[in-house]
Amino acid sequence: MPRMTKQQKIEARAKRMNMLRKALAIVTKGVCPACGTKLYRNNSMSGWWQCGHVGAEGFQREAGPHCHFSFFYDPTPEEHSELLAEKREPEATVQAYRVTTKIPYHNYVKTFTDLGEMQAWVYHGTGVTLPTTPEAAFLGKHKTPRNEGEVIVEAVRQ
Repeated sequence: MPRMTKQQKIEARAKRMNMLRKALAIVTKGVCPACGTKLYRNNSMSGWWQCGHVGAEGFQREAGPHCHFSFFYDPTPEEHSELLAEKREPEATVQAYRVTTKIPYHNYVKTFTDLGEMQAWVYHGTGVTLPTTPEAAFLGKHKTPRNEGEVIVEAVRQ
């Protein structure tokens, strides 16, 4: 097999970095781009991320319709540092959180500017305990304790 030319190496690295940028954006968001369910790390292989709906019924992290989305984000330490150091446009800041409850007889949409107030309202109204950090952990869909419905938390950005 012939060796890669310098130009081919540059192109291959640019292609890999572009792929890693896309994967980092998905990991940072923490939500499956296919169905909107929370992403989870599969620790059986380094860098493997999967949708919460991957797997057979009864073996999913979150019960729901099957989703096939999984990917790898496993950059070298140098690549990861380079990705984080890149100049990016400042992301829109979170102005508020929109909570939608889809529970029989309790369908609400409410917007909160205070994170603690939102978490207390969700817990007392639905029994769902939202994680406090990171943001990606509490954004998305959450099943109620008795699986009678779900709570959807979204960030309102400007």
